[in-house]
Amino acid sequence: MPVAVLTEKKSTPSEPKLLRFILDMGLSPHLVPWLQDLGHDASHLLERGQHKAADSEIIQIAQDENRIVLTADTDFAQLAANLPSSTPSIVLFRLSSYKLANVQRHLRDLLDAFQDQLARGCIISVQDNQARVRLLPIQRG
Repeated sequence: MPVAVLTEKKSTPSEPKLLRFILDMGLSPHLVPWLQDLGHDASHLLERGQHKAADSEIIQIAQDENRIVLTADTDFAQLAANLPSSTPSIVLFRLSSYKLANVQRHLRDLLDAFQDQLARGCIISVQDNQARVRLLPIQRG
């Protein structure tokens, strides 16, 4: 996937890091075991019994548990952009197909390219042919 970077520089990960994810309802729960097989900690709102949680509650859970939110809901990016902190990171998928293999391919590319930014705090908007990165917190003024 070609990647457009809107930050200082593209990360050059030296050693993969364990990342912690929470998946929103718009994404398949089947991503959880796939992420776990890659060595990450992942959980889906459905399996946690939090499928009816408000977006603001999910943001708080992600902050409390140091998790990255994977979602297809644009509200999360806006919520994170208005926070004074650099967490949680948000990966917002805006794809033409949400089939498992397609989401996995895009997510694998992101983990390879932006692992450091995800660990630091960012919003990544993923489209079919590009990804845009914005580091958190968003500086206003």
